[in-house]
Amino acid sequence: MIGVVCAEDNNVTENATNEDFQAIQILIDNANPGDSIYLENKTYQGSGSPIIVNKSVNVYGVDSSKTILDASNKSSIFLISKDVKVNFNGLTLTNGYNETKGGAIYNLGILNITNSKISSNYAESGAIRNEGTGKLTISNSLFDKNCGSFGAAIDNYVGYLNIVDTTFTNNDCLEGGAIYNRFGEFLVYNCTFINNSAARGGGVYNNRGGMYIYNSRFIANNVYDLGGGIKSWGSCEVYNTVLINNTAKQGGGIYVSEFTLIAENCFVENNSAHWGGGIAVEAKATAKIKNATIINNLADRGAGIDINMGSIDLQDSIVNNNVAKYGAGGIYFALLSSTVKNTYICNNIANTSGGGCYIYGFRGVVVNFTNVIINNNSASKGGAIYSTGTANIQNSILNSNNAYKGGAIYNELNLTVKDSQFFENTADSWGGAIYNNLNSFIDNVVLNSNEVKQFGGAIYNEKLVNAKNSLFESNKALQAGAIYSTNDLIIDNSQFIKNYVKRNYCVLMLSKGDVNITNSLFKFNTNADEGGCIFNYNANLLIDASQFISNDARSYGAAIDNSGNLTIKNSLFYKNKAYGAAAIDNSGNLVIIKSNFTDNVATNNGGAIDSNGKLIIIGSIFKNNLAGNNGGALILRGDTTVTHSIIYNNHDKNGYAIFNKGVENISLSNNWWGSNNPDFEKLLNMGTSDDFNWIIMSFSSNNQLIQYKNSILNINFDNVKDKMGNVYKINSTELLPIFKIALSNYGEVTISNGFKSMNKNIPLITSISAKIDNQSIILKITPTNKRIIDNKNIVVDYNGKVTYKVRVVGVDGKIVGANVAVVMKIAGKKYTVKTNKNGFVSKLFSLTPGKYSIITTYKGFTVKNSITVKKVLYAKSITKKKSKKITYSVSLKISNGKPIAGKKITFKIKSKTYTAKTNKKGVAVVSFKNLKVGKYSVIVNYLNSKVKTTLKIK
Repeated sequence: MIGVVCAEDNNVTENATNEDFQAIQILIDNANPGDSIYLENKTYQGSGSPIIVNKSVNVYGVDSSKTILDASNKSSIFLISKDVKVNFNGLTLTNGYNETKGGAIYNLGILNITNSKISSNYAESGAIRNEGTGKLTISNSLFDKNCGSFGAAIDNYVGYLNIVDTTFTNNDCLEGGAIYNRFGEFLVYNCTFINNSAARGGGVYNNRGGMYIYNSRFIANNVYDLGGGIKSWGSCEVYNTVLINNTAKQGGGIYVSEFTLIAENCFVENNSAHWGGGIAVEAKATAKIKNATIINNLADRGAGIDINMGSIDLQDSIVNNNVAKYGAGGIYFALLSSTVKNTYICNNIANTSGGGCYIYGFRGVVVNFTNVIINNNSASKGGAIYSTGTANIQNSILNSNNAYKGGAIYNELNLTVKDSQFFENTADSWGGAIYNNLNSFIDNVVLNSNEVKQFGGAIYNEKLVNAKNSLFESNKALQAGAIYSTNDLIIDNSQFIKNYVKRNYCVLMLSKGDVNITNSLFKFNTNADEGGCIFNYNANLLIDASQFISNDARSYGAAIDNSGNLTIKNSLFYKNKAYGAAAIDNSGNLVIIKSNFTDNVATNNGGAIDSNGKLIIIGSIFKNNLAGNNGGALILRGDTTVTHSIIYNNHDKNGYAIFNKGVENISLSNNWWGSNNPDFEKLLNMGTSDDFNWIIMSFSSNNQLIQYKNSILNINFDNVKDKMGNVYKINSTELLPIFKIALSNYGEVTISNGFKSMNKNIPLITSISAKIDNQSIILKITPTNKRIIDNKNIVVDYNGKVTYKVRVVGVDGKIVGANVAVVMKIAGKKYTVKTNKNGFVSKLFSLTPGKYSIITTYKGFTVKNSITVKKVLYAKSITKKKSKKITYSVSLKISNGKPIAGKKITFKIKSKTYTAKTNKKGVAVVSFKNLKVGKYSVIVNYLNSKVKTTLKIK
């Protein structure tokens, strides 16, 4: 696109000697096309008429600082006609004047200007007006102090314009301080625009044309409306260009509307505007910006970039240290969806909202951030991002941002964050990392070391947060180190570790709403006054399949402090510590189902739970919990039901597992207390009635237990016993917890639903025991008198070979070792076989279909078994009419009817042998040729299995 068209000079030259335009006009009129005219180092004065160039000529000055054409503000200097090629070199064109078009030059031809200066000219349309058929190329020139209404230096109207190595300074205009382009195409390469001014487009204004700018500089240009450096209402591409210290109402560096802006490798610094200090994009324009540096810009809104009713695709760029008086220190997004990738948005400031980015949700704006680092930005709301639209963030880092609310993000509509990190963000009031006011979805996100002076070290939630597969670690707050929620909250498969508060509600504060927590871990959270992990003020809270491990609270509830509605299922509370209520402090409604409370410690009351509200416990485990005062496992101050549960080895100062503070409505039936005959006087204080049933354990077998024999062992926890000694079946065994039994010689056995039946091979032992807690039951075992065991009758389909195996017991009752001789007798033959190291002896026999008796003998002890080999080869005698070719078929299939494919079958007839393989249906077919009338014997073989048939030909 960069090109300079130079007419080739003829040998004839003319010199102008007089000092006015008329002298130059005469030379041009007398010249032949292609002639060169050389002007002396002097000033040529205009007398009110421009110089008309209607033929192809060259006009050369010796030195542009000395060869001056001065129109004295009386007329234009040159009028260039259509279809002529003109070169100007080494000229100064000054003080040209035209009320309409081209104060210095009005060009309709092909004009090249080099090494020249165009200054102090005036026209409504540019010092140079390049129009229609005009093709204008300018290089190594200067435009200074020109003024007009449209393009003080150049007005390009439907023409072609190329500018190279040229400087534009101090030009002033209404539209396009230096250049105004209407419907034309123009290129700027390695040019400088300094201190130009206009209402719109301080350096360049592109009006529905095509503009291409390369390797150029826009410095200290200013407008009072749009586009301090560049304004484009057309296609605009800017490459490797610097825009510094430009000012405007909108778009201090660049303003683009309706069309597309492509900007690559650009440097946008210290520009200022009301909107869009660096770049402004609006009126449905699209900006594609790559490898840009946008720093130190100022604006009321969108100091770096203002996308107002437009869209942007921003990649591989830096938006740094921009300052907004109000919102969007870095980038403002509105109306259309945008994308930001591989970009740094750092150190930006907004005095109100969105230090890094502000997303305005009008008409459903969506902004997608991918591989973005948003760092050290600050604002009143949303240090990194303030959004009333939809923000999607993926594979990004948001760190060290600060705000009054929402240190990193303040969300008013829809927020999705995936595979990202938030760390060291801070807020003065709520939400160290995120303040959520509507819907937030968080997946595989790390929130680490975020801090707030008041509520919600990581997140403050007012509507709905859905967090899964995420890590909340080392966040800090006055209250709620991780999340402070006033509404609905969903947490799944997440971890809350080492979060810290200065006062209470360590990890989660739940004031109301529906809250679900599943498959999550709370561990090493510290320093809360009440509710080391969760403080449930008035929410409907469900916890399922979660773990609370090694948390602490200074006063009550190292895991949970509940005054709302709480249901806990399938969860673990382990090694939590508090002054009181080591695991849970309850003053609301609490239901616990199939959960485990183990090794929790309270300095005062309630080794596991202190309940002042309604408590229901079903199918749960309380073991090894400790209270320094009352209630090793539970201290009860309200209505309580505990059923189908395990309560063992819990102690307070008096040894009690459960301490009743004068509550009448308590039910403790159908629980396991560690033995079949618990001492309730040592387990319960006198305020609790012992008129209830308790679970007992039983251990039995379905048959006599004999060494080396398989037996069915049964372990039961599905019976209850009352104080009168009556035993009943317990209802709803599916509610029972898992019982773990130490079964001698077999290790640990888990019992679900209160019963387990096991088929076990009994070793060389005299008894077997089942033990749990303080209960042990022993079953006697009868020694075996057999020497050969594991002998079985065998039934197989024929495949050529059969393996028979037994095991040998020595005279000492133990399984023998290797190389012990055993005799096997089958089909009239004897075989001596030796045992392996595990006492097994086996023999492979080649047996054809049939039923066989096998006798095994060891030191006078004999066992007898049968081996049945089922036939698989099926062939029939047939009769066929005489023909040249007789087909004959057989089938191969196992006993369940499944065919055997791909096997070789042989057929023997009249001393000839034929072969065929079975097809996928298990059928093998052969053809016999030239058989005469008569009866033939056909012998069919598969491996060693033989079938005799007849074939009759008639």
